[in-house]
Amino acid sequence: MFQARQVSAKFGSVELSQVLIPETSLLAQRPGGEEKFPLRLGLGRPFRSDEGTWACPVIIDGLYAKLCPVFGIDSWHALQLGNRLIRQLLTQFHEQGGRFFWADDFCTPLSLDQIWPELPA
Repeated sequence: MFQARQVSAKFGSVELSQVLIPETSLLAQRPGGEEKFPLRLGLGRPFRSDEGTWACPVIIDGLYAKLCPVFGIDSWHALQLGNRLIRQLLTQFHEQGGRFFWADDFCTPLSLDQIWPELPA
C-alpha cells in the first residue's frame, strides 16, 4: 500500500514542505566497499516557483545530503527532469563500481534496468 511521506527542506529562503510522491528504499555499496548502506530515492510534488517555472524536489538520501530542486516549464517537465537526474546520478555511481540491492534481498545486485524497468513492446 502506498504511503506518502512528508519531507521538509529549505531552498534559499523558501521552506519546502513536500509530499514524496514516488519513493523507494534500496541498499547501496560503494566501489570496493564491504558495508551496504540505506539509500532512499524520492521525488516531491512539483510546485510553481516564484519565477513562474515549476520545481520538483529530488531526494537521494545516502549518497547526497541535499539536492536542489529541478526546474521545468511545467509540472510534468519538472517531474521528468527530477527522475532523469536521479537516474543519471545513480548511473554515475554504478559506472564507478557502486552497486544497488533491494532492501529485502541484499545478496543479489541490481542492474539499473531493474530499478527503471522498460515496458514490453
